[in-house]
Amino acid sequence: MKKEGESTLREALGEFTNSGKIKTGYKQLLIQKFWEEHMGQMINSYTKKLYVRGSILYVTISSSPLKQELDMGRDKVLSLIAKEFGEDYISKLVLR
Repeated sequence: MKKEGESTLREALGEFTNSGKIKTGYKQLLIQKFWEEHMGQMINSYTKKLYVRGSILYVTISSSPLKQELDMGRDKVLSLIAKEFGEDYISKLVLR
C-alpha cells in the first residue's frame, strides 16, 4: 500500500530518466543501440560518430557511396526510428 507522496520504483525511474541531461544521454544510448541492431554490420563499420541533439540525429559516415545510399533511404531510416520509439523521437537525420 502506497502512502501519500510515495511512488513506485517504475515511476521513480521514469522521473529520473526524463530529467535534463539524463534524458539526453539515455536517448543517445537508445539510438546508438538501435543503430547497431538495425543498420547491420557493414553500415556500423563505416559509422564513425553518432549523436543526438534535441530531436536531430547526426551520423558521420566514412564512405561516400554509403553516405549517398543512406541519404536516399533517409525516410526509411526515420520511419524505422519512429516505429521503434514514436513519431516525435527523431525528427531529422543529418549525414556527414
